[in-house]
Amino acid sequence: MTIYGKKSLVEKVPWLHVLLFVLGKMVVVSVIGFVIWILGQGVYSSLTQVFPVLRKAIGSLLIC
Repeated sequence: MTIYGKKSLVEKVPWLHVLLFVLGKMVVVSVIGFVIWILGQGVYSSLTQVFPVLRKAIGSLLIC
Protein backbone atom coordinates (compact mmCIF):
# COMPACT_ATOMS: atom_id res chain seq x y z
CA MET A 1 0.00 0.00 0.00
CA THR A 2 2.87 2.36 0.70
CA ILE A 3 4.22 1.83 -2.80
CA TYR A 4 0.89 2.86 -4.26
CA GLY A 5 0.78 5.84 -1.89
CA LYS A 6 4.17 7.11 -3.03
CA LYS A 7 3.41 6.43 -6.69
CA SER A 8 0.15 8.35 -6.54
CA LEU A 9 2.07 11.52 -5.67
CA VAL A 10 4.36 11.14 -8.69
CA GLU A 11 2.27 9.47 -11.38
CA LYS A 12 -1.22 8.21 -12.02
CA VAL A 13 -2.04 4.98 -10.19
CA PRO A 14 -4.37 2.32 -11.62
CA TRP A 15 -6.83 2.39 -8.73
CA LEU A 16 -8.74 -0.56 -10.15
CA HIS A 17 -5.64 -2.73 -9.70
CA VAL A 18 -5.19 -1.45 -6.15
CA LEU A 19 -8.83 -2.23 -5.34
CA LEU A 20 -8.61 -5.72 -6.86
CA PHE A 21 -5.36 -6.36 -4.96
CA VAL A 22 -6.95 -5.42 -1.63
CA LEU A 23 -10.11 -7.42 -2.37
CA GLY A 24 -8.00 -10.43 -3.34
CA LYS A 25 -6.13 -10.23 -0.05
CA MET A 26 -9.41 -10.04 1.85
CA VAL A 27 -10.82 -13.07 0.03
CA VAL A 28 -7.71 -15.19 0.59
CA VAL A 29 -7.47 -14.35 4.29
CA SER A 30 -11.19 -15.00 4.75
CA VAL A 31 -11.00 -18.38 3.02
CA ILE A 32 -8.00 -19.43 5.09
CA GLY A 33 -9.80 -18.34 8.28
CA PHE A 34 -12.94 -20.26 7.29
CA VAL A 35 -10.94 -23.43 6.59
CA ILE A 36 -9.16 -23.18 9.93
CA TRP A 37 -12.50 -22.60 11.67
CA ILE A 38 -14.03 -25.68 10.02
CA LEU A 39 -11.01 -27.81 10.95
CA GLY A 40 -11.19 -26.49 14.51
CA GLN A 41 -14.85 -27.50 14.77
CA GLY A 42 -13.93 -31.07 13.75
CA VAL A 43 -11.14 -31.26 16.31
CA TYR A 44 -13.39 -29.83 19.01
CA SER A 45 -16.13 -32.38 18.39
CA SER A 46 -13.68 -35.29 18.50
CA LEU A 47 -12.02 -33.99 21.68
CA THR A 48 -15.32 -33.93 23.56
CA GLN A 49 -15.52 -37.69 23.08
CA VAL A 50 -11.94 -38.25 24.25
CA PHE A 51 -11.97 -36.09 27.41
CA PRO A 52 -14.09 -38.40 29.61
CA VAL A 53 -11.80 -41.33 28.84
CA LEU A 54 -8.70 -39.25 29.59
CA ARG A 55 -10.18 -37.99 32.87
CA LYS A 56 -10.90 -41.53 34.02
CA ALA A 57 -7.43 -42.73 33.03
CA ILE A 58 -5.63 -39.83 34.69
CA GLY A 59 -7.86 -40.04 37.79
CA SER A 60 -7.00 -43.68 38.36
CA LEU A 61 -3.30 -42.94 37.86
CA LEU A 62 -3.40 -40.15 40.45
CA ILE A 63 -5.04 -42.40 43.04
CA CYS A 64 -2.27 -45.03 42.74
